[in-house]
Amino acid sequence: MATNEARAVIVTDDRITNANLLDLTDGGETTLHSHAAGTVASGRRISVSRTSDQSINATAWTTVQFDTENWDKLGEFDNVTNYTFTPSVTGYYDVTALVTMELLLVTKDAYLRIFKNGTTELAVGYGRSTPQALQASIQLAATLYLLSTDSIVVQIYNNDTVARNVSGNPIETYLCINRVET
Repeated sequence: MATNEARAVIVTDDRITNANLLDLTDGGETTLHSHAAGTVASGRRISVSRTSDQSINATAWTTVQFDTENWDKLGEFDNVTNYTFTPSVTGYYDVTALVTMELLLVTKDAYLRIFKNGTTELAVGYGRSTPQALQASIQLAATLYLLSTDSIVVQIYNNDTVARNVSGNPIETYLCINRVET
């Protein structure tokens, strides 16, 4: 094993897959090679988060405004106007979003979805507050086939009777997208 490589165990949905070879030669662009199945991921595309709270109106789908780019080497994410990811290359992409809504009443829910080209591509059930936490964290993960002309946004729905905040803590509200293959 070269000095710039490391072994990793990949955990997905509480299942451990085989050990893989993690190539760290590209200065931050991570390439994951599986010994059993060939190349499974060809690079981190974007990592974005929120750094301040965002008010979400009651009973309406609202785009989560990921306002901080942790990285976006290819300029594929708009973190200023429409908070949209548009891939520069057609292919399969792993999309992972975590959104935390604060101060939900115990009887109210929040829902999360990936909105692709104006249509719900994937929606996830609710996150419900607990009396102790008074917040709900919802995670959504999917592998999507995206054309270079497609665009996606992450939206949240608040079914409370008043506006509630999405957390501005970047470890509680973030979006990561990786290209798996073309």
